[in-house]
Amino acid sequence: MIYVDPRHRLIIVKNSANRDLQRNGFESTRETLALWRTVAADLDGDPRQSP
Repeated sequence: MIYVDPRHRLIIVKNSANRDLQRNGFESTRETLALWRTVAADLDGDPRQSP
């Protein structure tokens, strides 16, 4: 999985396997993307995206 945020010039590559990816309705993918979006938003201190 690759996450690219051009605004922050950020690229995150997740190099792992999840055997249950399709069994859980891709919930882990949504959680991972939410985490990466939070990291990107935190780079410039955007409080709307930080927990």
